[in-house]
Amino acid sequence: MRVMLVDPNVGYAPLPNLGLAYLIASIEDNHSVSFLDLTFEWKNYMAYFERRLRESKPDIIGFSVSSFSFPLGLKLARLTRKIFPHLHIVFGGVHPTISPEEVIRYSFVDSVCIGEGERSFLEFLNKLETDKEPDVEGFWFKDTKGNIVRNKLRPFDPDLDALPFPNWDYWDIEKYMGVNSVYTGVGGLMHITSRGCRYNCNFCSVHRIRECVPGTYYRVRSAASIIEEIKINIQKYWDIGFRGVDFFDGLFGADWKQFEQLCYLYKKEGFHKILPWACMTRADVVTEHWARLASQAGCMKFNFGVETADEKLRNIFYRKQLSNERIEQTIKTLERYDIHYLFLMMIGCPGESKETVKKSVDFIKRHSPIEVRMPFCQPYPGTDYSKAIGIAIDDTGRDFKFLKGDDLCRTGTAYLSVKKLNQIIWLFRIGWVFKWIIADIRKAGFRFILDLMKYLFNVGGIRKIPLRHPYTYKVIKARTHLKYYFDEWKKRHGIKIER
Repeated sequence: MRVMLVDPNVGYAPLPNLGLAYLIASIEDNHSVSFLDLTFEWKNYMAYFERRLRESKPDIIGFSVSSFSFPLGLKLARLTRKIFPHLHIVFGGVHPTISPEEVIRYSFVDSVCIGEGERSFLEFLNKLETDKEPDVEGFWFKDTKGNIVRNKLRPFDPDLDALPFPNWDYWDIEKYMGVNSVYTGVGGLMHITSRGCRYNCNFCSVHRIRECVPGTYYRVRSAASIIEEIKINIQKYWDIGFRGVDFFDGLFGADWKQFEQLCYLYKKEGFHKILPWACMTRADVVTEHWARLASQAGCMKFNFGVETADEKLRNIFYRKQLSNERIEQTIKTLERYDIHYLFLMMIGCPGESKETVKKSVDFIKRHSPIEVRMPFCQPYPGTDYSKAIGIAIDDTGRDFKFLKGDDLCRTGTAYLSVKKLNQIIWLFRIGWVFKWIIADIRKAGFRFILDLMKYLFNVGGIRKIPLRHPYTYKVIKARTHLKYYFDEWKKRHGIKIER
């Protein structure tokens, strides 16, 4: 079958869709696949989508959506139904998994994939191709009479090593590596060592996903499989700028046996001298031995959630059992082993006040994170957080004008209005940007001004997204602030610095 897969990621972080990369690798040997990536088409995305759709004339079209990109996915699906009235339309991704009843009830949505789709989608396509009713685990669909058929859900796949490696050949991956601002900066490429999470923080969709899909959610890949994938990506993408590994797990390094073996093999292959890596996990995963192994294997940056410096909000309301003492212990350990760290924080839960915000700001000032991210806490559908505050994300009625996603303040607190929360966050960001610029001028001097001008005036075509894009600030920061710190780190660790 001719399959078109769509990532309606317009206006959000310029990150390649890992789920679709796995999905494409799972079906491309049996079906003709075209991929439509709207990430860099923000200005004329509707015209671009329509032109590619008419050219491809697929038999089936699938939209991979989050709760933020769902409204745009609906808009594109409506247009699809208008152009090709009989084209089969499928929705998959996190939002359809946690809210399948909502998604399947749209008249132009024919099917919904719930949970992981590598095996389910292939079976689904094979049955459609032979004109059989798609009675497939993990799929809900509408029969010829329009009735919703809710098939049994497919448990999480326990053997991640059995899945094909994600295939990035369908993406303009050179452009993505050129705008990477998340982990290792420019040159970083996304990999995962595990899926899922063991914990139940109330603001995260993890506990909702675990409720929706049977089976064990947190699973790890073998270290040998991860190393093999990195080797393949070096062969394919080194010449176009692959220079860092972004381990994109939500809970990296929590399985000790896998982590120890991964660090050993990473160093044995010599990757620690050419591919520094970064990860995200919980602060309480880090021990002295963990940090030593990570540092020796090339860990350059560690991202972890602080959420707030107010322990009552963190432990009771956010349901994240971590003390400030334990977090500061992790910080000292990371600093001892020369690993940069990033704070992931949030603002806006019902108990937020001027005092709790001040605690968080003071906590940041006491330490030296290479970066801080502090968006508004979002009420993802079905989570305990959304139930507690009485609302869930619903942008389906909004006109699409660069929806702000996690930068959108959706409700006030018992002590602070939406207006006041927006003022607080902007004051914090202005102060953080000012601190960043001053620090970079002191560190790099005229080089900072030169690098900034190069980006603003697109010297050598380095600007891959328009200046008006919401992530321009972060890309500039990756090409200046993060790069200066990472270059110094690479010099200390004997890694060649590329200009």
